[in-house]
Amino acid sequence: MGLFSKKIVVFLTQNGLVFYKTKRKEFLKLTFPSEISSYQEILNEKKFESLIAGFLAQFTEKEKKDVIMILSSNLVYSKVISKIKTREKEKSEEEFIKSLPLAKFRVVIKTIPMGKDEIIFATNRSFYESVVGIFSQNGFGVPIVASVTLFTNSSVNNELSQALLNEIRKESKALEVGNFLSLENEMEAVEDAPDEDEEDEELKPHQSIKQYLMLIISVAILIGALSYTLISLGIINNPFGGGKNTSATDSASLTAMPTATPTLSPDIENALNSASSSVSLTRETVKIQILNGSGIEGQAGTIESVLADLGYLEIETGNTDAIKEITVIQYKNGVSDEMQSEINGAVNEISSKPDVLKNQTIENFDIIITTGRE
Repeated sequence: MGLFSKKIVVFLTQNGLVFYKTKRKEFLKLTFPSEISSYQEILNEKKFESLIAGFLAQFTEKEKKDVIMILSSNLVYSKVISKIKTREKEKSEEEFIKSLPLAKFRVVIKTIPMGKDEIIFATNRSFYESVVGIFSQNGFGVPIVASVTLFTNSSVNNELSQALLNEIRKESKALEVGNFLSLENEMEAVEDAPDEDEEDEELKPHQSIKQYLMLIISVAILIGALSYTLISLGIINNPFGGGKNTSATDSASLTAMPTATPTLSPDIENALNSASSSVSLTRETVKIQILNGSGIEGQAGTIESVLADLGYLEIETGNTDAIKEITVIQYKNGVSDEMQSEINGAVNEISSKPDVLKNQTIENFDIIITTGRE
């Protein structure tokens, strides 16, 4: 009890933080403006850092001590899972992680044993790590980050009661076991965020044998139908013989004509490419690039998070100097109508009425989304 009883407690919520001093009933509040931070998404990192640093500047060097950071109920997701059957436990954990409304590379998981069961906690690590980093830069140590749900079954999102504050300072064991900063009992949803500089990526295991067979069969049928049509029209010769007999004069005239290697028209070639791509493009394999063309910080990251929640894995973000007024979505042939409709709908929730274009000159990606100001 002595180790934590006199600690400063910082209660971090989606909309701000509450700073509880060591003395009873002394606390200070800081609100995050919606244009700087909204729903665990930091929209302007420089202003966010400046806001918190300015708030912490009021404390003297003697007041700058280690703090216990407690995350509000709406920052943490939890589920009780049975440990009796390993396969069912692993399946439940996977389903829980997939259900989270967060990009998977931002999720950190903490499991705590509870007899025959265990409780699994998940939160957005990038949000609380940003706050912890700012506190550290301004002279405060943050050795513990834990969930308020360790101490109460009620939803707490605004302020801590004095009774709950006393409970947090008293329960040192719960703080140690539930600490998101400790390595013990911790696992990440994925090992790291996608590395944009990696050139040689491992093949994704999501493409099944059935997909390859469908691809081969589809292409074979298209080529067979095309060959039959070209032979019927007399554009190319039947390689297996047959057909009407030609006279010597016909043979001579045919021999005198210049020969040429048959080529596919652009429309037919595009059709073959489209059929080939549409079979293999899935949420796991389609390559998407999101460029911030509005100059508004965090806009590309917001769309990335929405698409990642839908199951899209191959996403890269960046900026472009060409400022756009309206968001533009470019698709190569091969992206299914269903996938286009899903992505258009997701982007439309963030940026109204995006322009949708077909662009076969895109390289390295199947879809490029350039955000606009509107």
